[in-house]
Amino acid sequence: MADDRVLFIFTLLTIGLLYLQSKSLVIITRSFRLLVWLFVPIVLLHAFLTPGTYIMGLPVSIEGLKQSFVLSLNLACMFFTALLVMQVLEMKYLLQALQRTPTLSQILLPSLLLIRRLRITIPLLLNQQRMYWQRLEHKWLALPDVLFESILSILKSSRFEAQLLWEHWDGEVEKLLVTNGTVPKLTISDAGFGALAMLALLGLWL
Repeated sequence: MADDRVLFIFTLLTIGLLYLQSKSLVIITRSFRLLVWLFVPIVLLHAFLTPGTYIMGLPVSIEGLKQSFVLSLNLACMFFTALLVMQVLEMKYLLQALQRTPTLSQILLPSLLLIRRLRITIPLLLNQQRMYWQRLEHKWLALPDVLFESILSILKSSRFEAQLLWEHWDGEVEKLLVTNGTVPKLTISDAGFGALAMLALLGLWL
């Protein structure tokens, strides 16, 4: 449990750095609302399907709850750490660095371009699913089906966006070069937060 406590403190530290950088709780609260859609199925699946010591005769095991907590904590840590890196460095600074390192650009540029597309499409899909779920009469009973459909729609959208990116690769790269040509120099403040973000990202593998 010592490792879990360290990971919990590390996650709180990352959230604190994210708040100091953004000066707002909006991005943090929105992130928690998004993560709930991941945590709920994780807790339900592990609690009901993991064998072990059941709680008060219910088909919910203590071992399953512990596993779901550890997995959810790891996901939250990775999510907020990645969010801190993207929030601090921003796409323009990442592209500026990649332009100076062609070898690294070949590896990371496709992923960054796809992430930029998915940052627009996935929130729209999740919002549509959330609004549909809220209109249902017995919405809690329909939650597993809605979550499953949300995952399928995200996977389908990801494949579609990846195909579009591949088909229009040259045009996407040209747009980035034009945008990247006007990128301002990295300020000392951004560089400081960027260093903290990178240390946080490296801390995930410690």
